Amino acid sequence: MYIPIPDLLRIKPGILPKAGKYLKQLGLQRIVVLYGTGLEALYTDILATSFADYGITCLHSLTLADHDSQHLFALSQQFPAGLDGLFALGGGLALDGAKYLSHLTHLPLLVCPGTLSNDGFASPFSSLLVQGRRTTVRTRMPRGVMVDLELVQRAPQGLYYAGVGDLISNYTAIEDWKRAFHAQGIYVDDFAVSLAQMAVDAFVRLPDLSPANLDAWATLAQGLLMSGIAMEIAGSSRPASGAEHLISHALDRDAERPMAHGLQVGLASYWTSQLSGKHTATIAQALESSGCWDLLRQQQ
Repeated sequence: MYIPIPDLLRIKPGILPKAGKYLKQLGLQRIVVLYGTGLEALYTDILATSFADYGITCLHSLTLADHDSQHLFALSQQFPAGLDGLFALGGGLALDGAKYLSHLTHLPLLVCPGTLSNDGFASPFSSLLVQGRRTTVRTRMPRGVMVDLELVQRAPQGLYYAGVGDLISNYTAIEDWKRAFHAQGIYVDDFAVSLAQMAVDAFVRLPDLSPANLDAWATLAQGLLMSGIAMEIAGSSRPASGAEHLISHALDRDAERPMAHGLQVGLASYWTSQLSGKHTATIAQALESSGCWDLLRQQQ
């Protein structure tokens, strides 16, 4: 069975100027560049220099300011002919849109996340507005992922904690998946479970989980990336999404002041772990030592 996981993975500080090099390695030389809101003005010159150095031609660029599926479909019809692929730089909304555009056009995609707030930059799913309702849509994995650790560290620090919360949810998601097997016979892919488990274990075992530690950023990026790959292997979001994600979706719908997705998911993972009686101490310790609890207390 062929599993389309990324061919290129780079997680290092200061690698945005190498975008042209990575595109060339993937054979993507005639591209459209997709930016998150506010990023085009900041990084156009850096990317233009990198593209020129490696013979990459940007035929078109645009900012993805929403994730409405109909709007994205209309954009896909306007892409110039002769494209080899897409390059996307931005946060979750922009990368969700980019993955959907890659799916619609069958063009390979290299992504460079602007934050590490969730595992969406490397997952085969996109959160989109479909007929006005937020819906998770099966799209496709990026062909390449480059995480510039200097770039993601410039984002608001709360987004780091959101990423921690999203990664921590692997524990409760895996337990829910196993319960689904015992209750309804839902197939469990053992390799996907192992990958999602290793992703979160590697992070929580670090001696310093705070955003002051560059190793924590790198391990968080690796963990979120592995979670995305686990979902591709499983063919579903179950390795990294269970009841805690449903709680977060309910908060998005009903709360007066919803928090960032990953913060809600991390808090909900703590709640659901208490119901199952598993992983509560590990989750609580990770949320405390990383600083997530302090931020969540400030949200009250």
